[in-house]
Amino acid sequence: MQVRLTRSHFSTGVIPPDDQRNSWADWVSGLHGKFSVHRSMPKNYVGRIVAIRCDGLQIVKFDGQRESLERKRSHAAADGLSHFEIIVPLSDSVSISHCGKQADLSPGQFMAVDMSEPTNFEHARSLTAIAFAFPRADIAGRLGSPEKICGQPLARHPLLAASLAFISTFAESADLMDDHSFAVGARHIRDLLALVMLDNVDAYSCESATRAAMLARIKKLINAQLEDPELDLTGIASAAGISVRYVQSLFQSAGTTAQQFIREQRLRYAADLLANPYKKITVTEIALAAGFSNSSHFASAFKELFDCTPSEFRRRQPNP
Repeated sequence: MQVRLTRSHFSTGVIPPDDQRNSWADWVSGLHGKFSVHRSMPKNYVGRIVAIRCDGLQIVKFDGQRESLERKRSHAAADGLSHFEIIVPLSDSVSISHCGKQADLSPGQFMAVDMSEPTNFEHARSLTAIAFAFPRADIAGRLGSPEKICGQPLARHPLLAASLAFISTFAESADLMDDHSFAVGARHIRDLLALVMLDNVDAYSCESATRAAMLARIKKLINAQLEDPELDLTGIASAAGISVRYVQSLFQSAGTTAQQFIREQRLRYAADLLANPYKKITVTEIALAAGFSNSSHFASAFKELFDCTPSEFRRRQPNP
């Protein structure tokens, strides 16, 4: 079977200085999907790209100055790309925001990125890195749910060091290989990375179950103490036997914060009291019973959540 292989080389050194930043962004977008560049990047941007594609697999090695790129949801919707990319930094760290996670990716690690999702890449110093692209169906067929590990650095696996060393050496010499050798090597890299990611998917699933159970316990502790105006994360963390930082990370993974959860639960508890026709207590007393020490702050927060004042909410309730 004939191998379909294309090679691309680009250097901003052949571009007029004022056009270098935009030309770099155009090349990045052409290889990885649409990105916009931040104005903090210098117009006279110095960078070099070597890219090789083969039957849906792509390996890109790039060397560039400090960089700030953003792939918005509108970009992903416009170009319709949905492949996965493996980011491997070689010379320095790169900060990546992806799938609700933000992490600094360092040499010796790699990260899976779903290009159908918004992504930010930023590095403050010059960086040499490799991006290895897989078709979505190709990698999903091996992992089942690769989305689970997207956006987090993968650094723990017996084969990781060997995999990264192979990728680095392969990328360095790929441009000198014949088409068949590149195709075989690229497929081996795909299979090797899939093996590393598969073990991380399994580990992530176990870790997710543990975190979900702990988060449920934390929420139960909070709901049992809503009336206490002194309720704070330090006490909750101590009661659960974990750190405050871990409590914060549990809620962050759920898309909120501990403070937001506590406030909303207090407001919903207050709404239950207001809706109870047999509770003949004032709005101020309800505010205190829900853990609010300031009735005006309670009224403001209640209106923000329920779009009406506590008194209006009570009047709207049906008669018993």
